[in-house]
Amino acid sequence: MIQAGNDAREALNWINGLPAGNRDGKAVQILRRVFEDNFEAGPDGVITKRRAQPTGAIHNPHNPEAQWSSKDALKTKTWVGHKVQVAETVQDKPRKPVNRRKA
Repeated sequence: MIQAGNDAREALNWINGLPAGNRDGKAVQILRRVFEDNFEAGPDGVITKRRAQPTGAIHNPHNPEAQWSSKDALKTKTWVGHKVQVAETVQDKPRKPVNRRKA
């Protein structure tokens, strides 16, 4: 993990030397955010892994909007993805039953 952090920092330092139009692409923004969410650089420049990721951290660079979640208090059922809440609407007045007679 530390090697990944060092590689990401090296890539970001290289990217910072490129022309402005190349430094601000979506992929670069995602790499920068993933690096900042997962690593810290000490005063001596040594990269360390963060103890905890901040809220809203990127967990999947292919789908940056996907979030980590867990189903139970023990966090044994976890996933990275999207949640959706589905609700059913009920009519205020029930419809009249249809009278279907066989002919």
